[in-house]
Amino acid sequence: MYPTRRNGATDHTPVTRRDLNLFKETVELGLTNVVKETMTKVIEEIVQTRGPAGYNADKEDNEVSPHKKRRPKGQPRHRQPDTNLFHKNIREHALRLMHRTQWDSPFTDVPMKAEVEAYKPALGPSCTSGRFRVDLSGVPSTDWNKSAAHVFVQSFHDAYPDCAKSSKDICVAWERHFNRLRQIYQDHQERARLAQVELAQIAAGHPADSSNVKTSSETLHQTRRRQERKSHVCFSHCRITYFHLIEILQLYLRRLHVAKFYSQQHPSAARAIEELGVSGMSSDDSDHESGGGAARYTIVSKDWRSGEVTELLRLLDALHLHLRYRNNWNATSGTWPHLRLISHKSSTRAAVKGLPRNFYARRFLVSLTQEAFDELQSIEQTLPMGIPDGLRELAKPYDIFNRRIVGGHANVSGSAGEEMTVAQADCGDRVLL
Repeated sequence: MYPTRRNGATDHTPVTRRDLNLFKETVELGLTNVVKETMTKVIEEIVQTRGPAGYNADKEDNEVSPHKKRRPKGQPRHRQPDTNLFHKNIREHALRLMHRTQWDSPFTDVPMKAEVEAYKPALGPSCTSGRFRVDLSGVPSTDWNKSAAHVFVQSFHDAYPDCAKSSKDICVAWERHFNRLRQIYQDHQERARLAQVELAQIAAGHPADSSNVKTSSETLHQTRRRQERKSHVCFSHCRITYFHLIEILQLYLRRLHVAKFYSQQHPSAARAIEELGVSGMSSDDSDHESGGGAARYTIVSKDWRSGEVTELLRLLDALHLHLRYRNNWNATSGTWPHLRLISHKSSTRAAVKGLPRNFYARRFLVSLTQEAFDELQSIEQTLPMGIPDGLRELAKPYDIFNRRIVGGHANVSGSAGEEMTVAQADCGDRVLL
């Protein structure tokens, strides 16, 4: 519990697990969008190819189209008419599936908590289009709601066959609308609870005094304000998540730069990194908060990735060290990557969708249900990722298991002195992923 201060007083109201989960879901979605936008801008500026011959960038930048007007600061950004129509269809289709007539209609068929907890994806869809049921007490990422989202996408395709939006776009729009439905459902629940309290007071012979007792709407407003105050308590923890996302973005750009640098020797390496994207890079955890000594970073592995992908990423990390040491092991200035050690931790995030078939581990594909396999949207064709012998020999001297080499502290002879490699000193099987 983290106390907060308001008007000089300390609020010790405990933060429930449900509050944290809901806030985490919202913040992660927001941070992911921020990182994606930042990544797109950085990639366009750093790794974009040159324009066609005769293109004058300076002249283009200096000329401002007379029809293009700058949007006033602080004004809302209006969506295109086709986008508004698409979201309107999402809302109307949700009303029909849930047998509701308008936006504030009651929810009549919400699954019980025991049903949601007992559900497993192997049992099949959690609901059908004829009886569409979503867990409005949970977040969109639960097994039940993910299965329901798949049912919604299929039903939307059937109801709007002329819609040009992809299944991914429909799923994202549904999740956005689901969060709105969840807020409406919570408001209904809170109003029902307050109404029961008022009825209980009247039945007990304590009629409500309008001059002293707050109305249900006022109490509901205070509840929302209290939840907002609780959300600010977790902001410092969310900053750590934000910095982790920035590190993953830097890792992605570093590997993409190396892949483009050696594109003649390995033509498909850059495309493989672009297909994986930032979401295909493994994050890491640090034990530095435990105190004492230098921080140790452990990989949170992605079990869905194939061994071919892992080998290619390991090669690019070693080639990055080769570029940083130049000739005769002369380390360049600047920040060097930190050593990342493999662990038994596995990422709980879903696999990146729409990748070539050989990007996924065979054991991962076998473990999927038919519904999950269809949702993966993998491509039948494969992307060759075989490593040429020349690049393998070039990367061989750069031991990605050696702390001194990875940190830019190797001596002129290229060795790490008397220091044992991390693989020998710690637990043997270490990978820089």
